[in-house]
Amino acid sequence: MKRTNVLAWVLVGSVAMIVAAGAAPPDPNKPSTSKPLPAPSPVAAIALPDILMKIESDGSIKIMNIGDVSVPKPFGVDITCTVKTATQPGQKCGDPFDASGRWFKLATLPPGTNVFPLKKTPGLTFKEDYGPGWAMFYPGVLSWAKGVYNLSGCANNDPPDPAKRVREKTKNNNCSYADVTRN
Repeated sequence: MKRTNVLAWVLVGSVAMIVAAGAAPPDPNKPSTSKPLPAPSPVAAIALPDILMKIESDGSIKIMNIGDVSVPKPFGVDITCTVKTATQPGQKCGDPFDASGRWFKLATLPPGTNVFPLKKTPGLTFKEDYGPGWAMFYPGVLSWAKGVYNLSGCANNDPPDPAKRVREKTKNNNCSYADVTRN
């Protein structure tokens, strides 16, 4: 027997069994009554913190977690200050910057996310303030010599020590700069 004959007999036998059982073969023009399969579930995104840093024109430095979860460990904040317009010879940036104009802090944010910091006014001395998922740093700008200063820096921006680095959603908002005028 040829192969096509065998297939024909199998097909005829299948139809005969359906008819014998009292069921009609499915009509291809009739919509199916079965429920559609559920859509595959999307792969869940990994919940990560997202550190935002903003240096403001009064010299205050805002660090805020705008991610999904709290920042799990300390991270580096590295700020550089340069004198743009001096009013005295050899003028330098004041408290908390060192003689080379650098300030580094290993910061730890309290647990929390998407809470805006409570802003205060910078004073004569360096101050730190913390809240749920945020930190504010206030250089002692009012004690600095008159002039224009440039503050620039980054938070969690690939420090050499990986132990001081936090995995986060994006690093696009980790750096900031501002000119600060002391009159």
